[in-house]
Amino acid sequence: RAGQQMKVQELALVFGVIAVIVAIIVVGSVAERKRRRGVAGSGRSLGLACSLDDQSATNQGAAFSALGPFTRLRRAEAGIVWSAQGTMGGRSVTFVEHRYSTGSGKNKHTVRHSIAAVACPGAWPSMSVTAESLFHKIADLFGSRDIQVEDASFNKRWRVKSDSEDFAILFLSPEIQRFFATLPRGCWLEIGNGALCLAVRTTLNATEVAGLLTRAHELAAMLPPE
Repeated sequence: RAGQQMKVQELALVFGVIAVIVAIIVVGSVAERKRRRGVAGSGRSLGLACSLDDQSATNQGAAFSALGPFTRLRRAEAGIVWSAQGTMGGRSVTFVEHRYSTGSGKNKHTVRHSIAAVACPGAWPSMSVTAESLFHKIADLFGSRDIQVEDASFNKRWRVKSDSEDFAILFLSPEIQRFFATLPRGCWLEIGNGALCLAVRTTLNATEVAGLLTRAHELAAMLPPE
């Protein structure tokens, strides 16, 4: 009888653990649906058409092709979680939440990107402005160098790479350098293939989505015509 009681207790424990796991999955799923409804509302408030649950191949392809330098991401358009497209101030804008996985089993890791893209002249050379990191400092020891501007504080915080140093220097006017000082932590710029993109490696809530789209549009508006 004692053995039977032990088995009953073990089964109860197993079922209890399963119930907790199911509850966590359900709560997470509900929260994710709520977040997506929120970001959809945020996109629509800016006049954009959002694709959440109906990610057709056409929608995915159109959104992904507007990401310029980020078309390098793994899984390409198949990695799109949701997207929004439209115009702001007469400029074509796109927002994409993208994810893909690396590794497998215990080593599996999901990489997430949230990207706000604004159309820019296709003739612009590629350029990136990313936060300085320890890896960059180590690379400097081996001769790696980035493009420098006159403001030492900007050079200390940001690493600038471009196919054209002249373009980068012209792009990074004092006004735009001040703009970069206001960007949220983890945000960076990439330009190429006809798109100017601000990106972060995480998912965003409705307020953050609207903020990233607005900042990308503001940056594009600061630039003179081609």
